[in-house]
Amino acid sequence: MPSKSVVSSAPPGLTVLPFTMEPGQAGDPFRRWAVEECANLLQALQGLLREAGEQADIAVVVSFGATGDRWERAAMESALEAVRGAVHSLTPEVGAAARLNVIACRTGDDERVAAALRYIASPGGAYVAGSTFDLRQDS
Repeated sequence: MPSKSVVSSAPPGLTVLPFTMEPGQAGDPFRRWAVEECANLLQALQGLLREAGEQADIAVVVSFGATGDRWERAAMESALEAVRGAVHSLTPEVGAAARLNVIACRTGDDERVAAALRYIASPGGAYVAGSTFDLRQDS
């Protein structure tokens, strides 16, 4: 998960929703992350979009913990795809009322997450919506 300081110091006007997956957290990682946590995320997005009124800028930060076994890795990738699907589907539905984006990262990759958040909130990122910034690769 990005540190609380990265989430709390997000640029003004940008809401950050953390979505953290750590190996060993769930008895059934598919059910926990790809179903239950994704449902919780959709409820949170719905609430934020209703509260936002005219404009909402939201970044969902999906962080991957230390690599687990192959089933946990598969569950993590499935959950990321579910999050991406939800954000990509919602983006055209809400139109100009919101900019929704996804950031995929490794746990503790605070500097890169903060840089992506700054870009999304910057004038240069004003036209970015429905995108995924995958920071999991080595720079």
